[in-house]
Parts: sequence; structure tokens; C-alpha cells
Amino acid sequence: MEMPMWIWIVIGTGSFVGLSLLIGFAFARILGTIGREIGELYERETWAALPPTRAAKSGKQQDPAEVDAKSSRVDADVSPAVPGSSQSVGSSSDR
Repeated sequence: MEMPMWIWIVIGTGSFVGLSLLIGFAFARILGTIGREIGELYERETWAALPPTRAAKSGKQQDPAEVDAKSSRVDADVSPAVPGSSQSVGSSSDR
């Protein structure tokens, strides 16, 4: 039984297309894995570049000693009300 030439051409073309698709999907899978890993590296690099959370918090918040020192200085600067007068500092009885 002899096969015509066109059948061999169809078999060859189909094999070529099938193998090309398989190789293309294999490359796509490999490149997708590489792309995901690069994305994770960028994300980790961003997190690694951030300062530690305790350093960020300590820079924004004041120590209790600093707060006490500032509040006592503010209290010392406010003059007390004149003894015997009924007005206190900051009252709005003149209005």
C-alpha cells in the first residue's frame, strides 16, 4: 500500500506545528517561572530596603523623658493668675 505525497506533506506539517506548539509552551512555562521569581526578588528588595519597624516607630514617637521635660518647661513658662483676681489665664470674660 502506497501513500500519496500529499498525505506525507500533511503529516509533516502537522508534526511540525505540534512540536512547535509543545516547544513554545515549554519555553513559555520556563519564562513565566523566571518572571515570577524576578517579581518576587523586586518585592523582597523593596521590603529589605525599608528600615526596621522599631526604628521607624522610635523616630516618630518621643521618649517619655522628652515628653516630661517639654511639658514641665511649658508649665514653667505660663504665668499664674494674679492672686486675688477672678480671671484665669486664657479665660474669655472680656467678650
